[in-house]
Amino acid sequence: MADKKPLELVFQGLSSRVPRVKFGCSKALLLLSQKHPDLLYGKIERIAALLDSENQILKWNAITILGNLAAVDSRHQIKSQLKKLYNFQACGELITANNAIAALGKIAYAFP
Repeated sequence: MADKKPLELVFQGLSSRVPRVKFGCSKALLLLSQKHPDLLYGKIERIAALLDSENQILKWNAITILGNLAAVDSRHQIKSQLKKLYNFQACGELITANNAIAALGKIAYAFP
């Protein structure tokens, strides 16, 4: 494991069976997206894959992370996730809808 890059280890931790590890890694990605979104930009597809997660916390964090990455989305990769984010607004889950609305606001700000 020592030869793996730290960011790769964090992504691997998302599939841990240990909740503290899984959610700790998710929180680390969320904080990284707030402070240094450029470091996660190349991982948009991996983050977007979490939008389909059965785990609500991973889904919520992925939504928020995508909103944070909009500020550095020079290749307009987040646009491919807009339909899914829009659909979350009417999914019947209040927290998911709220996170989607906040993320869509950040995306709209980045791409008026």
